[in-house]
Amino acid sequence: LHKVDSEYLAALISDKLNGAVILTHDSNASHWKRRLGYPLVYGICEAKGLEFKSVILLDFFVDLPHRLQKPWRDMLLGRTQDDFNESYPEIEARLKMLYTSVTRCIEQLFFAETATSIAGEAFVRWITTTSAKSATTNTAEHQLQEALATRNNVENVETMVMTRDEWLASGLDNAEMAESGTNGDLSKQEALLERAIYCFEQAKDDAFASKARAHRSSIRFRMELPDSTDDDDEAGESIEIQAALIVEHLLTEQLLSECREFCLSILPYLSPYTR
Repeated sequence: LHKVDSEYLAALISDKLNGAVILTHDSNASHWKRRLGYPLVYGICEAKGLEFKSVILLDFFVDLPHRLQKPWRDMLLGRTQDDFNESYPEIEARLKMLYTSVTRCIEQLFFAETATSIAGEAFVRWITTTSAKSATTNTAEHQLQEALATRNNVENVETMVMTRDEWLASGLDNAEMAESGTNGDLSKQEALLERAIYCFEQAKDDAFASKARAHRSSIRFRMELPDSTDDDDEAGESIEIQAALIVEHLLTEQLLSECREFCLSILPYLSPYTR
């Protein structure tokens, strides 16, 4: 998938590769999530510690800084000088990001680039011509040499199959991270819950999807709270009414931890009597 149009990629993940996780530079994750209309987009750093059945690493090389494009190529072609590490210390950090991306994948890994870059062209040339030994027997004479990766025609990509249990497991992972692993970052919680809802819907599990939607509605309400309602009694009353409905929904879904966080968040907006 070295060179792929973004519209074609969107069609691919809605069909043959539905369920594949897209990893990209963290600064571009929101952009690609909107552009592809696909919730399973993660920033590389955001995905640390997680594992996915199939991964598409999107525009890793295109988005490398311009000053690192030729040094990256030279590194792959073995053209580096003795002072390479001192001249380009950022390369090591980018290599670690690439390692993090690759090791998130369990079964299938795709490199997808939407534009041409010096580093990308060099990497594809290197990874499709560099051999790895795959021992078919215990003797060195019978070792098969094969490339680390192959070029794929988008038309020929095999359909990925996610089982119901795999969709559920992915949804639960995202829902649990939304509840406990974001250090209070509401925007990250919202993104995780959107992924969870998508996975539960694919698994056709209405109960978990309903629970995640209730959690998301609470997060969104908290994100939209105004700075203050001291001079606006009508706005304060509106918040109380909406908050009561959300609390009822959270309790119905047994989301007690989120209900507690929600109540603490809205406390300053409530009238003395309601408090």
